[in-house]
Amino acid sequence: MASRQVFLKDLKVADLKRELEERECETTGEKADLQNRLKEALENEGENPDIFLFEIAGDINSALQSLKGSLEQKLIENGSNLEQKFEETSGNLRGMEQNLRGMEQSWLQKQMDGKFGEIENKLVTVEEEFQNKFLEMERKFATLVLEGGEQQRMINTTLKSPGSDIDRMTNPQASSHMEMSKIRMKPPQFDGKSSWVNYLRQFEAAAKANGWSLAEKATALTLALRGDATDILQTLSLEEQED
Repeated sequence: MASRQVFLKDLKVADLKRELEERECETTGEKADLQNRLKEALENEGENPDIFLFEIAGDINSALQSLKGSLEQKLIENGSNLEQKFEETSGNLRGMEQNLRGMEQSWLQKQMDGKFGEIENKLVTVEEEFQNKFLEMERKFATLVLEGGEQQRMINTTLKSPGSDIDRMTNPQASSHMEMSKIRMKPPQFDGKSSWVNYLRQFEAAAKANGWSLAEKATALTLALRGDATDILQTLSLEEQED
């Protein structure tokens, strides 16, 4: 194929590299670097780079060299683009990682807040149950105190009668002063473990059936006491014993 003449500015990358190789110059770099390097070489040779004409062969080798240069240039450009894309992708991935970490921390915080809320609610419930139990125990204790006071009052009222002899009531031999012929119904015994109110009703029924006087009722009640119930006799004052 016939050769052709071209100026420095019209040389392709492959032609620039070939001319530089012929002059034993470095052939790496961009097209502009190659042009400047070849221009400097021409000036060193005493040539004018602006008007110097290069003989470019029109054979297959020249075409291949030109194609090779173009491919190398494309590869360099594509490599730069790929590197830029890689940096962009890496930045996006780092942003996604930060977002995921933020979401994870937010989720964990919500879970912890929920657990703390459940614990607080349970503590409040336990405290309310404890207060209710405590109030219930106070009410039961107050009821027991009232019942105990009522039983004490009823026993004292029953045992006390005008002209009665308390010493005789506390003496088991006092039964000799009761007319045995009047005992038609024997009253039950009381040990302090059952209800005093119920026992007193039974005792009054027996006393009414037997027709007992106050003194006889006091004597019968004293003899009917058993166990812890006899301790009530120790609560009577000397004044009450002398009535």
